[in-house]
Amino acid sequence: MKHLGALRPWVSAGLGGLVALVLHMGAPAPAAGQALGADLGTDCELERFREIEAREAVPGSGRRITRVSRPLLVCPNNVRIQADSAVIYEETGRSEMIGSVRFRSPERELDADLADWYEGDSRLFARGNVRFRDTERDTEIRGDTLNYLEQRPGRPEDELTVWGSRPTASLVPSTEPGARPFQVTANRLRLQGERFFWGDGEAELERDDLTARADSLVWDQSQEQLVLNQDAFLEQEGTEAEGDRINLILRQEVVESLRIRGSGQLRREGVLTLGQEIDVDFQEEQVTSLAARGEARLQTDEYDLAGDDIQVELDEEQEVRSVRSEGSGDAPATLETEEIFMRGLLILVPEPGDPEVRILRAEGEAWAESSAGDAPPIRVSEDWTIERDWIRGDEIEATFEPAGQASAPSGEDDDAVDPADPEARMSPEEGEDNGPQWQLRQLVATGQAATLYRQPPDDDGPSEEEEPADDVPPSDPQDPDVERPTPDRPAWAVSYVKADRIEIRFSGGEVEELVAEGNVDGIQSEPVRSGSGSPEEDQP
Repeated sequence: MKHLGALRPWVSAGLGGLVALVLHMGAPAPAAGQALGADLGTDCELERFREIEAREAVPGSGRRITRVSRPLLVCPNNVRIQADSAVIYEETGRSEMIGSVRFRSPERELDADLADWYEGDSRLFARGNVRFRDTERDTEIRGDTLNYLEQRPGRPEDELTVWGSRPTASLVPSTEPGARPFQVTANRLRLQGERFFWGDGEAELERDDLTARADSLVWDQSQEQLVLNQDAFLEQEGTEAEGDRINLILRQEVVESLRIRGSGQLRREGVLTLGQEIDVDFQEEQVTSLAARGEARLQTDEYDLAGDDIQVELDEEQEVRSVRSEGSGDAPATLETEEIFMRGLLILVPEPGDPEVRILRAEGEAWAESSAGDAPPIRVSEDWTIERDWIRGDEIEATFEPAGQASAPSGEDDDAVDPADPEARMSPEEGEDNGPQWQLRQLVATGQAATLYRQPPDDDGPSEEEEPADDVPPSDPQDPDVERPTPDRPAWAVSYVKADRIEIRFSGGEVEELVAEGNVDGIQSEPVRSGSGSPEEDQP
């Protein structure tokens, strides 16, 4: 981004030379003006002018104000500077160029309606239809007003500011051949040396593969880093990022990393990531890892994961390889699918060894409960209604298989999906809802394990002598979901089991078998039969 330093030889040698020439010339003939540059120690020559008029600013002071009509100044390397007129103020060292100001060289151009050069401050101030163009690299800055401060003692780098009429800039961020330019628009544009470029106020940046906007932005050439500040948004080849601040590292125009800070959101490949801090690392333009911290959340088409710290690893095909979410005692990590809700101090989605199997694991005060199913709510007491089956332990592992592979319970239609038939497992047509992609096959809890689950009545339906349990009251207008069993909907049993290890196997979304090992204890509550009296409820 070597644009700013290119102004220095124009301004110092050009306008500085014009001041030196005019102040020592008085009103000579044109030929004398052309030769005077060498005599005065400047490399520029006043090649042409229409007339020169000089007068004292204050009579007797010896300080002149000189007006030059139609000046054309020629400097080394074919640098040419011209305007409709120029006024030189000897006392202040100010040179004012008025009307159709043009700076030209084979590589660069600067146009403006007015331009002032302040010798004592080494400052150029241009106004009206300002345009600076680097023809070598096809870059350009446009605006209403330009202020240029030249490098000098106490000012280690050149500084340039452009504002008014929403200035725009086309800047090449890399010295690599064929580098693509940034198109930047903001209320104010600033450049410092050859390193920094700022856009302040409703800043917008575009490249053929990149769109960004923020309250302000900065490009750091040495670090090849784009920083977006306040209400930041970035879109880059299918990736959308939002946050209070976004940092994008571009090495030789290739994205290397993305950092989001403050209320971060990241959308990529159908996955939504939320967090106060989000870090994404790339290799050869492919995501290799993703991390979210602080109220972090990861939403995919398979699960919704939350925690204090989420780490995601991806494979070469951009598929999720493994996921890790850490929580705390006050805010455990959680994961929810269409069938199950899990929580624990740590939740893992390990890399699948078998593509036909998905594993979800919760560790540390682990808990899991059903989030789908046909089991009715069961009121055990006035203030206790069982609405979900659950399992707990030091560690819980849930195993899923593709929904089409789950073996149907006995007695169901023999036309169940054949897992060996690829067409039978094709994705549903757009707009159809055929249920979850994955179906729970097994739950295993170890270490102080316990479970409570509801069991459906026999498939034959209720016996004629069976009546609803007392723990399921009639329908309540304030709680219509809790209903008294009917001949079409008999009461369900409730089981509570404790053991060192509990394994629950499912079929068709229902409990098929429970295996408990080590220090087994438990109780089962069955529906009350007619004629059995009204015994006190057997609460699990």
